[in-house]
Amino acid sequence: MFLIGEAKGKVSNGKLELPREYHLKKREILGKWKGEGVLYLSDSEKSLNFIAGRETLCFMARIDSEDRIEMPHEYENASVEIKGCISTVELTFHKQ
Repeated sequence: MFLIGEAKGKVSNGKLELPREYHLKKREILGKWKGEGVLYLSDSEKSLNFIAGRETLCFMARIDSEDRIEMPHEYENASVEIKGCISTVELTFHKQ
């Protein structure tokens, strides 16, 4: 997985739309939270452990056919900074 670029998004109806150019729906994507407001996505558990630490567990992220990922309800209407960081995608949430 090789991703570079930045975008902004907003959680709406429990989902966040990810950039289509990342082609994430074609892969099995794992997620890992780092603290309350940062989520990392990758297709490699090793990459996630390196960047987010080993304190939390990885989970399978569900990305639908429209490149949207399901988010917990407490992030509804949050604005999100999306950064492609080579082997991971960093999602930084700003609750309103």
